[in-house]
Amino acid sequence: MEISLTMSPNRGVDGAAAAGWVSTADAGWDVTIDGDDGIVRKFELNLSLVSRRGDLRLKNCVPSVCTTGLGAATVGGPGVWYSASGRADTPTHEMGHIFGFANNRAPGAGSIMSGDRPRAINQRDFDLLWDAYKR
Repeated sequence: MEISLTMSPNRGVDGAAAAGWVSTADAGWDVTIDGDDGIVRKFELNLSLVSRRGDLRLKNCVPSVCTTGLGAATVGGPGVWYSASGRADTPTHEMGHIFGFANNRAPGAGSIMSGDRPRAINQRDFDLLWDAYKR
């Protein structure tokens, strides 16, 4: 399965920072999962940076939205708030919100949607994604 989206930065978002955010989110959601049902599934995000009118908007963090100071996103999109203080995997986590996923606060879940260290896309994340976007 493949999803293609574009992202445009608001004024004030550094171009290099925006390009890095897009690259990290794009790579983070290019995953292959050996399912517990024995089926190998692949998901590929094609996220590209455009100067205007993107599907998604990358904005600078503001305290009223970025309560942790690490970044934020609107569940279901299109708003994403960037912070230079974010973790290396924050863009992948925030794209999860764009895809419609809430935070997973279960300790030890290891989900990209958790606050765990480390965290990654796991079987549950992939299943949610697959169920939401399969064709």
